[in-house]
Amino acid sequence: MTRWLAALLLATTASAEPLAVRVLADFAQEDALAAWEGDAAVAAEEGLVRVRFGPRRRWQLWRDLWPNMRLTREAGLVGDWSAYDWLEFALANRSPLAGLLKLRIDDATGTRVTRLFTLPPGAERVCRVDLGLLRRELDLERVVLVDLFMSDPAREYELALNYLRLVATRIDPALELLADPFGGGAVQVRGASGRSALYQVEIRDDLGELVDAHAEETTQLDWTWSGGAPGRYRAHVRIVDLDWDERSGAGDLGEFAVLPEPLRPGLVAWGAETTRKIVPDALPRLGQTLYGEKTIGNGGGAPLRLELARNEVEGVQLVFRAQRSAALELAVEDLIRADGTAFPPTAITWRQVGYVFTQRPAEYPVDFAGWWPDPLLPRSQLALRSRENQVAWLSLRTAAGTAPGTYRGRVAIQVDGKRLGSIPLEVRVHAATLPDSTAVRTAFSLYGHMLAQVYGAEQLGAMERRYMDFLVDHRLNPDHLYRRQPPSLEVLADYARQGRLNAFNLLYIDAEQEYDRDGLIALAQRLDPLVAHLDSLGLMDRAYIYGFDEVESGEFTALERVFAFVKNRYPGLRTATTARDPGLGLDNRLGELVDIWVPLTAVYEAQTAARARRQGDEVWWYICIAPIHPHANWFIEYPAIEARLLWWMAYRQGVEGFLYYATNRWPGQHVPLRADAYGRALWNPASYNTANGDGSLYYPGPEGPIGSIRLENIRDGIEDYQLLAALAARDGVEAARALSGQLVRSLVDYSRDPTELARVRGALLESLSTGQP
Repeated sequence: MTRWLAALLLATTASAEPLAVRVLADFAQEDALAAWEGDAAVAAEEGLVRVRFGPRRRWQLWRDLWPNMRLTREAGLVGDWSAYDWLEFALANRSPLAGLLKLRIDDATGTRVTRLFTLPPGAERVCRVDLGLLRRELDLERVVLVDLFMSDPAREYELALNYLRLVATRIDPALELLADPFGGGAVQVRGASGRSALYQVEIRDDLGELVDAHAEETTQLDWTWSGGAPGRYRAHVRIVDLDWDERSGAGDLGEFAVLPEPLRPGLVAWGAETTRKIVPDALPRLGQTLYGEKTIGNGGGAPLRLELARNEVEGVQLVFRAQRSAALELAVEDLIRADGTAFPPTAITWRQVGYVFTQRPAEYPVDFAGWWPDPLLPRSQLALRSRENQVAWLSLRTAAGTAPGTYRGRVAIQVDGKRLGSIPLEVRVHAATLPDSTAVRTAFSLYGHMLAQVYGAEQLGAMERRYMDFLVDHRLNPDHLYRRQPPSLEVLADYARQGRLNAFNLLYIDAEQEYDRDGLIALAQRLDPLVAHLDSLGLMDRAYIYGFDEVESGEFTALERVFAFVKNRYPGLRTATTARDPGLGLDNRLGELVDIWVPLTAVYEAQTAARARRQGDEVWWYICIAPIHPHANWFIEYPAIEARLLWWMAYRQGVEGFLYYATNRWPGQHVPLRADAYGRALWNPASYNTANGDGSLYYPGPEGPIGSIRLENIRDGIEDYQLLAALAARDGVEAARALSGQLVRSLVDYSRDPTELARVRGALLESLSTGQP
């Protein structure tokens, strides 16, 4: 093994303390290449293999322009990966530009998955695949194919590849104890590990005597214990790695109480961050502050807390659970500072967290199918059903002139028309102030034809403006990437004058159309008056032409022809594309013709993006049906925090803009969303094939848009980006990136802990408010 590859592999596994390593391919062996097939150019070289991937225009039934090298089960591939945690291989990109390598893995059932690896130019890296995630998609006991390839590469790439191997590391599961908030004795012990382990759970009383025990071999422990006489109990767990005969750990999960029947509350509440999704049967975490009927009646308990800047929106969730059916009504009372300054009641909004019923999608693995929280229904009244959560979403909006300081008040609670009491509320408004404008550009499509499908053509005009206002209110540009007709420039100019529009697409250039001489003349006839109008309205610096959506290198010639025409005829009009060139045009003519490059988040490569920016381009990014975990996305079943952290990632990577193909993709929906009193909606959330919420970030209500948990977190993430930009303006970019690095270490290594986000964001607000009036 060459020295650099050995060092890389040692570095990547040393911290993980590998229990075992199984080599799948050792290219230091003379005959290592004999088992591999494919049409990439490969050659042995000093203990590794040199692989060349290059452009091809030769169609093949099985590959279609994708040069590859592959190893099959029949040729000697080890098929049972179930005892391992990681697949890893080290390689070097000897090419001067970034590349995108794809890894396909198949199992014996015919299921296949693909993982993407960006390759910095002239650099080495260890590529790792989390088998804990992979086993949710594949049968890891019957792997039959490993295939390394590039999709229609735009240039020649030379890679140096060494070991392909499996690594087992110590099982270190995330464990938690959830307790019955009524004190009835039911507790839930949950744990998750990348591969199967033996979980041994014990429940002991306050004398240490064993009350009950449970043992289960699984990757997802979810065990519920109930019963026991009144008293105090503790839960303990031991984990045994059966694959490697290793005791992986033991721990005390904490203490819980079983209350006598007369002392059990009939209703409880607890707070939750807006970066959590609360499913109907979720129990509070151990140690969570609970508000029982007596505490609420006395107006006591620790306050619900939230903090925000001026000219910002933030929220908090309040979860209610009762032993019987009941009707709740909520209101915020007397939210004032110590000097008597009141928080404006009109800036306080209540909504009910609604639920949509999901089926298990084919595109990505999920924890479960069923009722998932997402729509935010405009209600301040909640209907409770026995032992089922109902969640209220409280939002507060500050203005630029809101007086900073701490506002204290109460959340008043009525049950069945009678006042029960209140929960303390504490809101800290920092002196830091967000502008109306945003630093990050966005291109999120609003589909007018979907509005017409739900509301009818006669209401389209009014509804379209209502939805545009809604998007702008969430700090998103009202846009349409695939528009065949130009937007109303007067409407956009109005948003621009308000400082609430920083980019928009003027027209879509469809790669499937012919752009011969007549086609370009027709394009000019459409664009000439539009560009003149842009100039007259002062919108040229915000406009761009978007085209050639996700095209491969085979269509780059057409892209060059059209964009060259646009740049020559309209020098001030920018061009944008999601064309798939990992090198961002740095070695071809596209570098002169594309102003805004938009790679997929999983394909984004920082060094190449920095080079493109130095020559005057912007580099945005996008998500869609891809990528999936370990990358962040905002499917309905994904953690809410990911929709917010994507903007922290964007800031840390220097990304100037974010593109998303649709916000209201509602196939098959012809009436507004309806939900029962418990928030359960009559709505199919499968918006792209079977993917839930892809291209659909909000819902059509009878009077206009209904927001969602995901959209709120997107807006909050944009505001966080703005705060980071403000910190950079004062203390330098590196200071802001270092702070964001406390949450997002890379695009696949980031914190999903809402308390950690709150801590880092609180430090950001505190820093920005230092010295403010």
